[in-house]
Amino acid sequence: MFKEKKINDPIFSIIMNCHNGEKYLKQSLESIIFQNYKNWELIFWDNQSTDKSKDLFKTFKDERFKYFYSANKTSLYAARNLSIQKANGLFLTFLDTDDYWLPTKLEKQLKFFQANPHIKIVYGNYFILNEKLKTKKLACKDTDLRSGKIYENLLQRYNIGLLSICIKRNVNFRFDERFDIVGDLDAIMKLAKEETFGVIKEPLSVYRYHEKNFSLLNKEKHHKELNIWYNENIKFDNNINRKLKDKFEIDLIELKIITNLLKKKKIEAYKLISDMKILKKKIKFMIFLLLPNPILRKFINR
Repeated sequence: MFKEKKINDPIFSIIMNCHNGEKYLKQSLESIIFQNYKNWELIFWDNQSTDKSKDLFKTFKDERFKYFYSANKTSLYAARNLSIQKANGLFLTFLDTDDYWLPTKLEKQLKFFQANPHIKIVYGNYFILNEKLKTKKLACKDTDLRSGKIYENLLQRYNIGLLSICIKRNVNFRFDERFDIVGDLDAIMKLAKEETFGVIKEPLSVYRYHEKNFSLLNKEKHHKELNIWYNENIKFDNNINRKLKDKFEIDLIELKIITNLLKKKKIEAYKLISDMKILKKKIKFMIFLLLPNPILRKFINR
């Protein structure tokens, strides 16, 4: 069990990194304020924003809100590592400026840790809010949410959102600052290789899916970084079975096809599609190949 002492000795440290996050920031901050469980601190790392993020943050008069301005503009994952160094809590949690939590998030995760003291990491389901389509759906089926040693499960279907995770501070945890896109995946997969995970199957968070998340530039970066990550962590690991490697390689090919289609490189996309072995996937991407770019984007961003 964890003893609560006083409000300046927080149980949870919430890490929020901000660079021009003004648009959705108010809702994100309010979702922290409205948590049922109150013993937390917010480490707000302003990565040299040029919008009104700082002014908006300062309207929240709460001693648990701690503002830090970065001396230098850094990558997202460098900023997260710097933020973690400022944390005082027993647990680390993460929330981006465009996402938000449901009111019971911290309360339920603390209760889980109290009931399962051997567990060092717990995650949960979350909603995906599609900003353009105005839809909200669950990220995962209950059957896809596993507990225990879940490394191979995540290789088969990576379904953990950083906004849903909570980590005990005595776990060795750091983000790889080389990455701009896959740093979450890299850090969580390294944890999954070593640690036992707990899971709360109900949704506790809301991830906002909007065009900025899935721009062409981000998809290109995603493919490049995922390829690096695969070569460093999966390709030459003899403990990982061939079937899982094949699935990962197929995912990389699909991401490359989508990138080529969005860049209107249809010949390059066609060559990759032609080499696909799975007929169902080949038909799907052949249909994508025939779609006008605006309609293609709608299908991809569903």
